[in-house]
Amino acid sequence: ESFKFEGGISQFVNDLNKAKQVFYALPSPVETAMLIKRTGTDFDARIANPVENAPNYSTNFKKALNFGVYGADLSYVSLFGQTQASIQYMGVSKKIADELGILGFINQGIMERLEKNVTNRDSAMQIITEGFMTSNEHLKEAGRPETAVLIISGGWIEGLYIATALTKNTPNNNELIDRII
Repeated sequence: ESFKFEGGISQFVNDLNKAKQVFYALPSPVETAMLIKRTGTDFDARIANPVENAPNYSTNFKKALNFGVYGADLSYVSLFGQTQASIQYMGVSKKIADELGILGFINQGIMERLEKNVTNRDSAMQIITEGFMTSNEHLKEAGRPETAVLIISGGWIEGLYIATALTKNTPNNNELIDRII
């Protein structure tokens, strides 16, 4: 028996293209962190997912999702100049990437540049963005799009969580609320 798409293959392709448009419109963790910083909010260390939680993620599903979460947290702490926290989030992200077998997809040069620039907020944010995009493309090319989707989803969910948690303490929160909506 063959699988039939309701509405035919052209409808399926049309629906898939619509889903891609929504997915690609999601802000990256770096974009969300930059918006948070621009709104004038103060840093709150309690919001980020503690690095101590990493051993709790035992399945590849949970690891991929939380690789994205920790990527968003790394963006958040880096943007606010939290050097020690940046080092911790970088370390846990590297460990999870290795456990997922995707560390090789993240250019070693990117990791080295990030480690050297951890105290330079602007450079760190640019390097995080580059690493995020590069690993996403490599995963797709390697036939692991589901891992890429989980990572992006985890980052988006964490960015949304951070933004939502900060709205009550943000003096100019209209732009932040608009982005959440």
